[in-house]
Amino acid sequence: MPGGRPTKDPKGKLVAVRLASRQLHALEARARREGIGISEAIRRVVDDWASAPPSRPSPPSLPRVRPPTPDERKTFDQVFAVIGLTPKQRKGHQR
Repeated sequence: MPGGRPTKDPKGKLVAVRLASRQLHALEARARREGIGISEAIRRVVDDWASAPPSRPSPPSLPRVRPPTPDERKTFDQVFAVIGLTPKQRKGHQR
């Protein structure tokens, strides 16, 4: 910002961000704890994040598996019978 006080670390870019209340509370707590303003708290959080060692990406989550419906089970049994296979014994409740 022209006309501001001199600094060795000029902040040349203004960024507007909308935060959820939980995020704002976390920033306000850090600002109070460290005796700084919210803008400086945001800069420090970004610096901490940028200097952290890279983490391994988490593996992609697998799709949730749902048990087949009774109609689907009946269809599977018919398909197995047509191709001459016997389905595996179902775990859980027996019919």
